Amino acid sequence: MLVNRVTYVGIRDIQGGLVNNNNLTPWSWHNLTRLPQHPDYPRDACSVSIAAQAGVVSIEVLTDSGQVWETICFVVNEGNPQTPRTFELDCVDDPTNNQDNGAGPWVHRTPDPVLTDPPLNRSGAEKKHTTA
Repeated sequence: MLVNRVTYVGIRDIQGGLVNNNNLTPWSWHNLTRLPQHPDYPRDACSVSIAAQAGVVSIEVLTDSGQVWETICFVVNEGNPQTPRTFELDCVDDPTNNQDNGAGPWVHRTPDPVLTDPPLNRSGAEKKHTTA
């Protein structure tokens, strides 16, 4: 979620059952713009995209100037299958273990999209069908 150029990522369990009068479990939100945990956040971010696969969450922002920046988080599952699970996100490297897991800093990804490229929804619109 992008609010006033601040990027947040949230997680909750949607398969662990209902709690509190049929409401899903509450969201756990993380501000991905705070320093020093998330250095190099682009201050002109204007849109955000979030994707997850195999426990890794990729968060990308697009800037006013057309640059793409990315950071990652890891899904942490606490609990066991017999009890409601608590999902959390690990979005910061742990410097105490001397291993860089890639979480935390924002990285400029290239190539940036070309702002004059046609919109994705028009990619197939120019095909002409002919009958023989």
